[in-house]
Amino acid sequence: MKVFILLLTISFQLMGSEYIVQFKTNSLSTKDRSLLPLGTKYFKAVGNLYAKIKTSNKSDLLLNPKIKYIEKNFTYKAFDYDSIKSIDPDFTKQWYLSNQGNNEPVRVDRMSPMKGKVGCDISAAQAWDISKGSKDIVIAIIDSGIDYNHPELQQNIWVNELELNGTAGVDDDNNGFIDDIHGYDFANSDSDPIDDNGHGTHCAGVIGAAHNGEKIMGILANVSLVAVKTLNKKGYADTMTSIQGVDYALHTPAKILSCSWGGSDNSQILKELIVKAGEKGVMVIAASGNSRGRNNDTDPTFPASYKLDNVISIGAHNAQGYYSNFATRGANSVHIAAPGTNIISTWPGGKFKVASGTSMAAPIAAAAVGLLQFTAPHLSTLEIKNRVLATGVKYPSLRTKVISSAILDMFKLITD
Repeated sequence: MKVFILLLTISFQLMGSEYIVQFKTNSLSTKDRSLLPLGTKYFKAVGNLYAKIKTSNKSDLLLNPKIKYIEKNFTYKAFDYDSIKSIDPDFTKQWYLSNQGNNEPVRVDRMSPMKGKVGCDISAAQAWDISKGSKDIVIAIIDSGIDYNHPELQQNIWVNELELNGTAGVDDDNNGFIDDIHGYDFANSDSDPIDDNGHGTHCAGVIGAAHNGEKIMGILANVSLVAVKTLNKKGYADTMTSIQGVDYALHTPAKILSCSWGGSDNSQILKELIVKAGEKGVMVIAASGNSRGRNNDTDPTFPASYKLDNVISIGAHNAQGYYSNFATRGANSVHIAAPGTNIISTWPGGKFKVASGTSMAAPIAAAAVGLLQFTAPHLSTLEIKNRVLATGVKYPSLRTKVISSAILDMFKLITD
């Protein structure tokens, strides 16, 4: 009978809901842990102790005096709206860097029949006359990982020198992670953040594809990209891996977190972590979402909708200067639009792909903010945010879509 009751209890726990809890202290006694359900997974971030707990009896958690916060273990997804088969592109197809009115790709064998708006881009060529970036610009791509062996990305992948030159199987830099040479994989709990989805590699190429005379060009010729894998091979993450990824990034030199993912659930725990990021001078560039017709003013998407000085919410626009039809809008919540329709970038296995989404717009903005941080290192997070809004190019079509009524302009951003 006792065995039957035990099995029944375990069965209820397996059928229960998942929660993320934050404890009031950063350690628990063996006795305290024994009072929590079987299978509880503990993890730390910014010195706090958390756990992912599966239980059918939330009331027990509410009565636990050791627990500070309890919230559902939310699901986040990548914000890629649409993608097209692999292609072999070049700079002439990167309308978002230099819009010539006729250089928007739609498929492998043809360009868009629609004329683009000449000059509706981020003014990359003009900005490059001032700076093409630096290895000191460190951007953490919190995503599905990066194909760090891609020929266009190899030279711009962040290297943890202490781990690279250390002993295999040893935490040489004492950050709690073993052999994290290029970043870490929280989706699979290992030190190899290789991309098994493609989304993160696409975002990485937008920011830092090499300027080597081959294929495409990233917005920054020189940059250090930290691969933080939180999204699994299907493009989904939960609150635990998202918290772990952000916390890990805060222990690297990264001053920008590129977040092309999100969900409708408001995690107070994740918000607190992003507040900590702001205290370290770290900007969070977040995609507004791809829910066609959705308004973040009334139906917010997170982390883009956290009203914090260091969070910039990025919508998307197309080559014609209109807000992308898939992009979540917000006249009082989405800060600015960046190119997001038919964006060519890198793909795992040395390939290239055209994709659309606010997922593409966010890394474009992250790269521009990275260049601003490099050229104006004295700016606070709020000053950076205000400058992004103030230097955008106004478009009447965006007046009810984003706070600034504007599209991102990297040249004006670093010069005005």
